[in-house]
Amino acid sequence: LKGRAETLVKREKSCSEMESIVESRFEVLSRKEKACRMREEEIHLQVEEMVAQAVEVARREESCTQSELEMEDHRISISEREEELLEEDKRLVIRVEALTEQERVCCRREREVTARAEAVAQREESCSERELKMEDNLQSISER
Repeated sequence: LKGRAETLVKREKSCSEMESIVESRFEVLSRKEKACRMREEEIHLQVEEMVAQAVEVARREESCTQSELEMEDHRISISEREEELLEEDKRLVIRVEALTEQERVCCRREREVTARAEAVAQREESCSERELKMEDNLQSISER
């Protein structure tokens, strides 16, 4: 009985030691589990932050894409307007050339008209001189 009691005491002691070891391991595992949960929360917060950043990047990218599309529309519009202006410029150059030619013709005609007017003026002067001579002649004939 005494031997059994000693065995039981040894077993109980052994069980107590095992319980202490298990409790110690349980505490270590509990601390590790708590550390894991904390790390998991940190990771979760980082993931949320990354998702928020990804959303912001996507928004900016969309904004940039929209801006790029608007700039492309403006570029196309400017190119079209530039083509229109080049065509208008060609028409104006042709019109200027035509007007320049008309001006040359007008100047030539003006010189011709001026020359004719001078000729007519000279003829009139010549005629007036002849008329005066004729009148003088008539007067001198009349006086005689």
